[in-house]
Amino acid sequence: MDKLHPQASALRDLLLRSFDQELVETEAQQLQTALRTEPWLAAEKEQYLLLRAALPGLHPAADPAFTQRVTGGLFRQNNRMLHPLVRLWPAIAVAACIAVLLGLGFIYSTSGSLDQEAILGLDQVELDDVYVFDY
Repeated sequence: MDKLHPQASALRDLLLRSFDQELVETEAQQLQTALRTEPWLAAEKEQYLLLRAALPGLHPAADPAFTQRVTGGLFRQNNRMLHPLVRLWPAIAVAACIAVLLGLGFIYSTSGSLDQEAILGLDQVELDDVYVFDY
């Protein structure tokens, strides 16, 4: 069809634009003349109109399991993120307990008791170590 008419591509562009926007008066007249004189252009317009009429009916059917698939996927994704933390939790807890015990052992070995003052490091503070600033 394009080879039969030298302006076929320009006419097709006019036809397609006419579906989406208002054409200038000269373009509209040119398109109307071409539709009357060129049977291939009129047939193409009919095909486009049929296609446009059929498009609204081509919506996908509602999928009742869609929400279950999405929430299941989110749950699996959360499990993949949390699983390493849950698996490492006992090791982290043991390491923290060991660190606390080592710290308390160090405090006991240096001060000889586990008083609150010893834990806070106040048992070795002398009055000379405290500076009072008078403003």
